[in-house]
Amino acid sequence: MKRRLLVALGIVVAACVAIVLALPALVNLSAVKGRAVAALSAATGRRVTIDHLRLALFPWLGVRLDGAVIGNAPGFGAAPLATVDDAVVEVRLLPLLDKRLVIRRIVLTHLTLNLETRGSGVDNWRFTTAKSAPSSTPAQSAAEAREAPVFKVLQAAGLSVRDATVRYTDLAQHKTEALSHLFVHTGAIALNRPIQITASGRLHTASLGAPFRLTTQATISQGHYRLSPFHFELATLALDGDIEAATGSGGIEAHGTVRVPRFAPRPLFKALDLHYVPTSPKAWTRVSAHAAFTYGPAGFLLAPLVFHLDDSTMTGRLGLDSRTHIYRADLDIDRFAPGRYLPAATPAKAAPAPTAQVPAAHAPSALDTLVVRGLLRIGQLTWKRVVLTHVTVPLDLDHGLARLDPVHADLYGGSFAGHVVANEALAVPPVSLGGQLQGVQVGPLLRATGLTRAFSGVLRGQAQLHAQGRSAAAIERTLTGQANLAIDHGMLRGLDLDFIASDPRIAAGTHRLKKVAGTAFQNLRASATLVNGVAHTNDLYMKTSRAVVHGQGTIDLPNRSLDYLLRVSLPSGFTVPVNVQGPFGHMRFGIAVGRLLGEPGTQKKLHSAVRHLGHTLENIFGLH
Repeated sequence: MKRRLLVALGIVVAACVAIVLALPALVNLSAVKGRAVAALSAATGRRVTIDHLRLALFPWLGVRLDGAVIGNAPGFGAAPLATVDDAVVEVRLLPLLDKRLVIRRIVLTHLTLNLETRGSGVDNWRFTTAKSAPSSTPAQSAAEAREAPVFKVLQAAGLSVRDATVRYTDLAQHKTEALSHLFVHTGAIALNRPIQITASGRLHTASLGAPFRLTTQATISQGHYRLSPFHFELATLALDGDIEAATGSGGIEAHGTVRVPRFAPRPLFKALDLHYVPTSPKAWTRVSAHAAFTYGPAGFLLAPLVFHLDDSTMTGRLGLDSRTHIYRADLDIDRFAPGRYLPAATPAKAAPAPTAQVPAAHAPSALDTLVVRGLLRIGQLTWKRVVLTHVTVPLDLDHGLARLDPVHADLYGGSFAGHVVANEALAVPPVSLGGQLQGVQVGPLLRATGLTRAFSGVLRGQAQLHAQGRSAAAIERTLTGQANLAIDHGMLRGLDLDFIASDPRIAAGTHRLKKVAGTAFQNLRASATLVNGVAHTNDLYMKTSRAVVHGQGTIDLPNRSLDYLLRVSLPSGFTVPVNVQGPFGHMRFGIAVGRLLGEPGTQKKLHSAVRHLGHTLENIFGLH
């Protein structure tokens, strides 16, 4: 019994093998190849060629194409639109015996797509139907019908793409982006049914090159597509969301939501080969975001947008107008410290021998191509230790030229209104800044800037300054322009000018200058001319309860030091010159004795002071 079963099984296996081996003879592949080339050429309006068409028997029955090429559209590059080294359509065997075609899978190996656009809807992937070939004679049609059996397709196939390359070139913008080492696998493709899709490869653009992976469930209907959910990874960045898209008369339109789970972006910078190290170790430590979006021929819009960067949160709207290539932004930030995100200073190198060299050209950056219009509101803006609140900044960035005008902010009990203009596109960016201060508490402002702790009071003033450079230090070293300021109801700490005015014996050296006291004043005003970071003042004026002070001198911002001469005029008409010198925070005050002796009438006034000193000593020691 067992022997009979084995014999029967052998006969069945032999029959199946015989059927498989006979399949190439059942189909006239030459005729099928000709009809396939003609159909594809007619459908695309392009020249289509196929090197070889043959049956593949293992591991599945299928039809294999070798060297298939679809030509490019007229007016585009010489490279073909698409080439594929090897294409296999795998089918199930038994349904073929009943002329039923059940496609198991389509496999494309080494596919290359060259997508090109000239803008304005002129693309090389928009097909035009070619003129139909002359119709066959009745005899030819009958012969073809006998040679090529008619199959009824019962099931759509899954798709596998192995090691493909897709290039997208914008000929108008001279930009090329690409996907390389692309692998795609799908489940069975059918309308109105979910299709499982996975894809991986490497993305190449002008600014990055990084691996990516996509997994999603797609549903396709007539002109409508849905990806829900989808998960996308680019290096260490992950995106989750839902997308719905449709094909309209103007192109693809889409909407949905995207989410970026919290991640540390610094490893991403390294993976993208970005040589950027921020100034602060607290910068770019954590990022997350979520937004609803719309996309279409007119551009895209992210709204509402929520973006978390370290301890800052940004909300609002961000979009792009495709017709004008202008980004539109309306954003609110709760708090932000931009100094954290500046590139860290590189170690200084030894200066090369002087040679006549042309300055190096500025390396193009993303800012050089951006055009941005909009409004930015910041609840708290910190630059170094200076804190501004309720900041409003109009955004006007045009190919590296930034105009922020007018800028409004609250500053230490007062306000600032001004402008900032900078040109990032130049090798050494010029910067113009100016504006007015009103009602600002000068003490906290000066302490935050690190200038001095000597003054307090209410500051008002205006300035118009120019500089150049890519760092705060470079801007400070080149700061040039004009400034005027006034401080009302203030205090000069560390120097009691009223004490000097009240007792002329200081000039005779009988009293020591009080360094721990201060001078209250009703008003202080001065103007300054700045040249390369050094402010020169010739008209300093200060009025106290007992004296009037005039002064002149310099403030060296890069070196954090000052050198001033103050002339303290007493009610009696006597003038005491006082030097104020030294680095910020460690200023020294002293009587300028040499200048004192040179003052008009000093000898007579000193004689009077000495006589007054003698009478005082007589009273103290009881001398008559």
